[in-house]
Amino acid sequence: MDSDSGRRTTIVSTCCAVAGGVGAVACSLSMTLAALGIIGTVAAASGSMANMGSGSSGQTASSGLFGSLIRFLVQVGPPLLIISVAAITVSLGLRRRAALIPAVLAGAVMYAGMYLQPEVPLMYASIALGLIVWASLYVWTQRRQPRTRPDGTEGHAA
Repeated sequence: MDSDSGRRTTIVSTCCAVAGGVGAVACSLSMTLAALGIIGTVAAASGSMANMGSGSSGQTASSGLFGSLIRFLVQVGPPLLIISVAAITVSLGLRRRAALIPAVLAGAVMYAGMYLQPEVPLMYASIALGLIVWASLYVWTQRRQPRTRPDGTEGHAA
């Protein structure tokens, strides 16, 4: 891999990691705030998104721009999280292919915990587990550049 191609891969990987991370954290934060009753509806807090669009259920605990933003994130959360999982998986896969399956599994755990079950403590645990696994994979996939000796060979300097 030449220097230009490696640099391009690093830039793409970093952009995907940032975009995916921001999306996943936004979904997690909006669902956590909804579950705490700070914003949203009882349906959002339980992870059920069926009644969010109808406006027929729920007591809004927050209003204004911040409340509207969080309610929007709760409504678009499932597709946003799927896109975030894909972006983070691409980012980690570009760095090290062995990270692909664990990254997808961590994203699936987060999605299932946030949107496919009603238990709030399980939602918190799945968010924490997914983010911890992704952070660990990110650290693991950081490639260290070999040190170059003054004579031009690779290895540890004596």
